[in-house]
Amino acid sequence: MYFRFATALLAILVFATVAFSQESRRGGDFRSANKFDLVIKGRILDATFESPLEYANIILFNRENNAKVTGDATDKNGYFELIGFPPGQYLIEISFIGFEKKTIDNVRIGPRKPTLDLGDISLNRRISSLQEVGVSLDRPEIEFKIDKKIINVGEQYTAASGTAVDILETAPSVSVDIEGNVSLRGSDNFTVLVNGQPSMLDPNDMLQLIPASTIENIEIITNPSAKYNPEGSSGIINVILKKNKLQGLSAIVNSNTGTDDRYGGDFQLGYKNTKYSFNIGINYNNHGHPGTSIEKREIYYPDTTFYVNSEGYNSRGRLRKGVNGSFGYDLTENDHINLGLRYGKGKSEGENDLDFTEWTEPGNIVYEYSSLSESKREMLFNSVNLAYQHKFDQENHNLSFKMSYGQRNGDEESISELFNSSNHVVEGKITTEKVPGSRSTLQLDYTKPLGEKQKFEAGYQNRLRRSEEKTELLKLDTLTRQYELQHQFSHQTDNTRDYHSLYIMYSGEYSKLGFQAGLRGEHTYRFIESTDLNSDFSLKRWDYFPSVHFSYISDEINQFMASYTRRIQRPRGWNLEPFETWTSAYTVRRGNPELKPEYIDSYELSYQRRIDRNSFSAELFYRKTNNRIERYNSIYSKGVTLQTFENAGVDHSAGAEMMLNLAIFKWWKANATYTIYRFESEGEINSIDYSTESVNWTARLNNDIRFGEKTRFQLNGNYRGPSVSSQSERKGSFTSSLAVNYEIIPETLSATLQVKDVFSTSKRESTTEGAGFTSHTLREHDAPVFLLNMSYIINNYKTERSRDQSGDDMGVEEDF
Repeated sequence: MYFRFATALLAILVFATVAFSQESRRGGDFRSANKFDLVIKGRILDATFESPLEYANIILFNRENNAKVTGDATDKNGYFELIGFPPGQYLIEISFIGFEKKTIDNVRIGPRKPTLDLGDISLNRRISSLQEVGVSLDRPEIEFKIDKKIINVGEQYTAASGTAVDILETAPSVSVDIEGNVSLRGSDNFTVLVNGQPSMLDPNDMLQLIPASTIENIEIITNPSAKYNPEGSSGIINVILKKNKLQGLSAIVNSNTGTDDRYGGDFQLGYKNTKYSFNIGINYNNHGHPGTSIEKREIYYPDTTFYVNSEGYNSRGRLRKGVNGSFGYDLTENDHINLGLRYGKGKSEGENDLDFTEWTEPGNIVYEYSSLSESKREMLFNSVNLAYQHKFDQENHNLSFKMSYGQRNGDEESISELFNSSNHVVEGKITTEKVPGSRSTLQLDYTKPLGEKQKFEAGYQNRLRRSEEKTELLKLDTLTRQYELQHQFSHQTDNTRDYHSLYIMYSGEYSKLGFQAGLRGEHTYRFIESTDLNSDFSLKRWDYFPSVHFSYISDEINQFMASYTRRIQRPRGWNLEPFETWTSAYTVRRGNPELKPEYIDSYELSYQRRIDRNSFSAELFYRKTNNRIERYNSIYSKGVTLQTFENAGVDHSAGAEMMLNLAIFKWWKANATYTIYRFESEGEINSIDYSTESVNWTARLNNDIRFGEKTRFQLNGNYRGPSVSSQSERKGSFTSSLAVNYEIIPETLSATLQVKDVFSTSKRESTTEGAGFTSHTLREHDAPVFLLNMSYIINNYKTERSRDQSGDDMGVEEDF
């Protein structure tokens, strides 16, 4: 059924594409190279040294309407050549970083003289103060677009030796706890994309595996349109990787070392010419996270109270390594194809060495013992991506096709042993989990401009997921001293999840008003089979996801935006498993096959104002979640917690986010963000009312200061306010970081010193209450942490100054 459906859609789009293509050709598009054999050429020189300038940018403008026509970048000898444009009068603009811009006006060219040689053109070096140089080269750390926030990673030295998670610590709308877990607008249900493509791994795992030094920028999309996958209650985090944008050979090498067993590095190499490009990258990083933990638990019985306190040392380490590559090729002027490959391995290890004290009241006997727990988790993943784009003669009229396939294999093992006062093992458990799986996606997108300011888009997408999960529990036989398999707690589950989607979008502008409206229909097929219990569960259903975006630009400095989207958060596979699984020696999980997906209605209203180099933005948001999935904790046995999952009713989040970008001085920039929202939940679990409400807030202040031409200093502070859920209450926490970057050889070799958690204030302290128990937990990491990063760059991976600025980019990512 779905194959026929996809085939029919593909046939319709191809037919429309061919029809539009023929129509545009009959109209005689002025960009056809076969019709106009006109050439403008020349050479760009440094006026001071009379040497050629490579990668200088040349753009040809129509003199009547100032529209960009075409462009080029100079080669290593300073030569450029503009081709494929109609006869007429033009203006040529020539620019290069560090040089004064030059304009050549009233350039006439026609069939009588089809080649115009401008000869040697000299650019003068810009004479400016240090502060002016800093302003001209810097991008803002965070940029606001109509539907997203863009974090420019190149400006974030406090995350130089870390991962995508470290970058997100300073991002608006995002929170990161002491364990490195990311939440978006207070929710950990979000989608992670890499260069617009879905990830093979879970969101937090993927963010932990991407080195910060390989990232160009990160896009935060809190209200995605109907064009995007609707999965994720709070939105999308899209990680854009660096790629070679300059013609010729480019490379970058990073290495880092620090306290807490932190070390690693990465290498990227790229080559690009007018016809093809390739990129290859390798990374290896190890990060340790030692710390301490304290837990106090009270369990209530009708006539007694049981107390268990633990305190001790814990250590967690993450090792990640991988290789990726891509190859792009221009089949024709209008056809581009790209192939990407990725292979990676992640390993997490944890160790807890705890001392326990337990007693009962009333009673006077106190027991003391110790526990040593070790856990290990390994992930192996690979993926292949293929992208193709065809551009028709009409500008912005294109058809693109993307497909990807990935596999992963995750193994997890946890060993926990209790020791008595004589240091003999009196109890032991081993839990194992193996989760192999695969994911494939296919995406077809069609875009057709309708007039000058309107656009129609349509597309099809499928996401096919297969996974197996095998869990085992082994207990120590104290007589034989052997670990024996517990069959009643050992299970195997097969999961099949297929999603097929269609979307349409229509957007346009009327005077100062811009709009975008879309609708997405998505069919879900889910089948879960428990092979050892001979039981299965299935689901087939259609869901619909509308989206509407508006923008209004009142003048050059004021802009208003409003949007509405509908999204979904489906239960994960292990949320639905109806049996008991020991995930550690102290936690038992039981899924709920009757869980319904969460449906989210999200509204946003925002205002932006720019004044010179300063900007202010304010955003109001409201999110309603139906069928909220809540994790419910209860007592399973002495010292063991049972986790189950229920649809607990409805929750509401309403708040505001304000951001201020300030150029305090020409050498000092500051960025302040304040987010506050009210959370309210309504519902009950097991006939117990778990309705709750809270006011949550976060505040950030980021500073960027220049000292001389080669030194930059950054200091960031972040306070995450207290929060509550249906069973838990978390206290607030403050953390800070600083970095000093020094350019040893400008734009080639640099060193960055980082200090994380400068004042040793980062912690996670929470209290959980449920039927018959109370638990208080405090976790702290060893701090501060010191890191040194060295970076060596060839050709600087600079922003491309030819196709991007002339509007000629193929629009297909060249690195996956």
